[in-house]
Amino acid sequence: MWAAEANLKRRLLLSEKYEHPDDIIEIPKGTKVTITKGCNQKYCLWHTKLWDINEMYIDEESILVISQN
Repeated sequence: MWAAEANLKRRLLLSEKYEHPDDIIEIPKGTKVTITKGCNQKYCLWHTKLWDINEMYIDEESILVISQN
């Protein structure tokens, strides 16, 4: 599975329902994250589960591939 490390280009908010602030995970801009190819978006973020995220959140110049398979 293709996997890489990259920095977030902007703050990322993740939640299943976005119904209550306690249910939202906030990842600050500049945080190094692990990504893979997404299903519905260009990238998928590895966190508490796999999250499809839009490419606008990833600093593509910072991508460091850690697995080609």
